[in-house]
Amino acid sequence: MVNMVNINFPFKEIPYYKTRVSPICLISMILYLIFSFKMNCALESERRLDMHLIKGLRVLYVEDDPDVRFVTCEMLCELFSSVDVAADGEQGLEKYKSTQYDLVITDIKMPKMNGIEMISKIKSINKNQKFVVISGYDESSQHLFFISHGVSNFILKPFDFQKLVEGLSPVCQDICNAKSINQLHKELFSKMNPLNESNTLIDEKGSSLKAFIKGQYLPMYSLS
Repeated sequence: MVNMVNINFPFKEIPYYKTRVSPICLISMILYLIFSFKMNCALESERRLDMHLIKGLRVLYVEDDPDVRFVTCEMLCELFSSVDVAADGEQGLEKYKSTQYDLVITDIKMPKMNGIEMISKIKSINKNQKFVVISGYDESSQHLFFISHGVSNFILKPFDFQKLVEGLSPVCQDICNAKSINQLHKELFSKMNPLNESNTLIDEKGSSLKAFIKGQYLPMYSLS
């Protein structure tokens, strides 16, 4: 025979009204769920907008390994609508001279012209150019060079699509923000030009009026 033991749980002593959820608490929970849903919808809309802007960026990808170049190019085409490819730094530099790119993604160790030399030559053409380095080697000794030459991020091989997106997203977002600010400045300057022309016209008329008053009335008060 097994002895049965009666156990008295302390929560049995709690009155029923204390265990119920109050209407105010229930309403608060519902409002919180609604707020969370709307916030998630807003964040999702913002993410879609960011991806839409990123999609329009023009990218130059430089890689000497044909297999890596093919696979990575397929990934990049999922993110960007315009991706040009070069097999080494020399070819990448020639492509850059004929086309404007928002982002240059490059390997470092390549024949003919390595990535570091190509980056230096491109920076002499456009000091504001943004770069992302993809390399199979830890180039920690070159980090200061990369930073000073506009390299915004470093992606270490091997990588998958998720790591590629994580490495490129903040850089692309900065590029999109800069393009938006430049567009806003252009719009503001275009609106200010008519005002500047009006101010110039007012200044010219004011000068003519002063000259007229000086020529007509000041001789009347001259002592000669």
